[in-house]
Amino acid sequence: RYSSMARILFVQNFWFEFLGTMILSSVLQKQGHKVDLIIEGDPEKVSEYVRDNKPDILGAYTVSGSHAWVSETFATVKKSTPVFTIAGGPHPTFFPDFVEADGLDAVCIGEGEEAMSELAAQLDAGEKPTDIKNLWIKDGTKGVEKNPLRPLIEDLGELPMPDRDLYYSKYSILRNSPSKHFITGRGCPFNCTFCSNKAYKELYNGLGPMVRLPPQSQICDEIVDTMKRFPLKSVRFDDEVFLLDEDWLTEFMQEYKSRIGLPFSCLIRADTANPKMIKAIKDAGCYIAYFGIESGNDHIRNKILGKNVQRQEIIDTARMLRINGIKIGTFNMVGMPGETFDNAWETVQLNQVIRSDYPWCSIIQPY
Repeated sequence: RYSSMARILFVQNFWFEFLGTMILSSVLQKQGHKVDLIIEGDPEKVSEYVRDNKPDILGAYTVSGSHAWVSETFATVKKSTPVFTIAGGPHPTFFPDFVEADGLDAVCIGEGEEAMSELAAQLDAGEKPTDIKNLWIKDGTKGVEKNPLRPLIEDLGELPMPDRDLYYSKYSILRNSPSKHFITGRGCPFNCTFCSNKAYKELYNGLGPMVRLPPQSQICDEIVDTMKRFPLKSVRFDDEVFLLDEDWLTEFMQEYKSRIGLPFSCLIRADTANPKMIKAIKDAGCYIAYFGIESGNDHIRNKILGKNVQRQEIIDTARMLRINGIKIGTFNMVGMPGETFDNAWETVQLNQVIRSDYPWCSIIQPY
């Protein structure tokens, strides 16, 4: 039969360009589907937009904290328009029972590229979605169809560039920002107890290597393409740990310097940095590197939070950054289980010792 392909609308209430959403858009468009996005916090206005544009799928990247809004918005939309609703991202990945919430038809657990492609293809063919790995699908008669996980995508080189037009063609405030987000790989090898990566590794145990890095030239191609088409004065690498593989990094920094040469920021760990790596990022244009102290108290940082980073490693890495003229950003937390007022001051004092340029502090929020 003649097919116009599926129409997918992503919705979010937060002003941020999500790389995951952009990659999903590229993957879906490559298969001929139509993809749109709206940033809007009012469920009634989202509902109006859906009525006017009639997508087949309404999707939302969902973190714990935004999940209530996603459920409310999907339920509001469904009152006036029949549309298949799906939530993906960290919250449904770790709490897939979220599929039971009002307004939801399905949740995506873990990586969504192949799952969303199969979902769009089934809906486009007029079929009832079923048997799609990574998806839990609500079935009115049987309850919830709980499909298993598929292996991780091992070769990131197979994925298309993120679809930045999804945001930039519609929202000039994001398009015109001089700083834009990029990611060089996927996965984190560490086991911090407060972070979703530990649970992610447990979820995907036996389904492929957790840390995956694409060819360096592919990342540079993406940045060059962005430079040509949009305002770009500085790059933000959002990888959880930028300094993991010294050989890969050295090669990447050489290519970045010769092809791009823009100042950039990155996230590192105090225990994986060494003088050669810090010099390599400085030479390529790094102007600020952020790392987690979390707590100035060794017991809290390493036994409660599972960070396994020593106080001396934090001091040494800060010194290396300072010697190379790279500004220091730190992530800190207060309110951990068992923490005293004096422990919190130890965190302040360690930031003073290393002379952090941008100390950021969060109050821990358990979900």
